[in-house]
Amino acid sequence: MKLLLIILFIAIVVAYFLYEKNRGDALEDAARQLLFTLERGQQSLPPELEQAGFYLFAQGAPRIQNRMQGEHRGYQMVLAEFFYDAAFGEAGDRHLPNSDNDGIIERHAQMFVWVKSADKVLPEFDLSPVDSTTRYAARDAGYHALQFDAADRFNSTFNLAGNDDQSIRSLFTDDLRNLLMQQPELVWESRGNQWLFYIPDNRIAATHLDNFIDYIVQILDQPK
Repeated sequence: MKLLLIILFIAIVVAYFLYEKNRGDALEDAARQLLFTLERGQQSLPPELEQAGFYLFAQGAPRIQNRMQGEHRGYQMVLAEFFYDAAFGEAGDRHLPNSDNDGIIERHAQMFVWVKSADKVLPEFDLSPVDSTTRYAARDAGYHALQFDAADRFNSTFNLAGNDDQSIRSLFTDDLRNLLMQQPELVWESRGNQWLFYIPDNRIAATHLDNFIDYIVQILDQPK
């Protein structure tokens, strides 16, 4: 029995490294097609990204993996993978990584897209799926919840929070809300002229990255 367990452990480790190698190779192909650069493996969270105050990175160690970078349709973009651990159904915590929790610990892995613009500024807000795990982004930022009249489907799909009600309502037109409903698991954190997009627990297949960033550009290019 002990020998079988050792063999099983070795097989799992080998399968993991093969998966990561194959994913890295696929990301290289995707980066080449997008005319992006790719830095494989783990690295520190860039200082500018750390300073932006995105909620995602408050949930785990400031490390990212497989960083892709380039320009796409007028926007500067960085794509990378971020991992954090959290108690089942709970948010992560960079400083208290659930070491005192005796329950189930989950590993969350997602690929994010960090987008910057030199000439576009949006209000600050947090948009996330209603059915996502516990999320304290709005509380931590001091935002309050916003909903829209005659938009029950959107209101029941997304949590939207911010402080500049007029600007946010002006931005979230019927067209933008309908576009966002095409990806009901999307998280969108806005920090003025930079934004973070990701789907929780989804590292996004390399072959789908071009479609995902085109979708993000379509969101950002919606007229106010």
